[in-house]
Amino acid sequence: MEEIKVNETIKEIPGFNRYLCDIEKGMIYRKTIEKLKGKWLKQIKPNSVGYCYTTLVNDLEEYERISLQWLVMCAATESTKEFFHFKKFRD
Repeated sequence: MEEIKVNETIKEIPGFNRYLCDIEKGMIYRKTIEKLKGKWLKQIKPNSVGYCYTTLVNDLEEYERISLQWLVMCAATESTKEFFHFKKFRD
């Protein structure tokens, strides 16, 4: 399979340089790293309130449990999740 490239709907995920996100389909792609070939990760089933969680390796090489919704929002806006946690939104 050919390596997936960044385009209008396939975006980098800030803070998770090993992965790409299809922001239209809500799917995560793991890039080719050393001996691991790139591949689309399995679809994640939502929990009882509709959120889908996964565990990815972040840029600090730490495992991080994060919702698919956060990953898509971060990729689409090219912002880290910290931006949304610390940003004060006003009406």
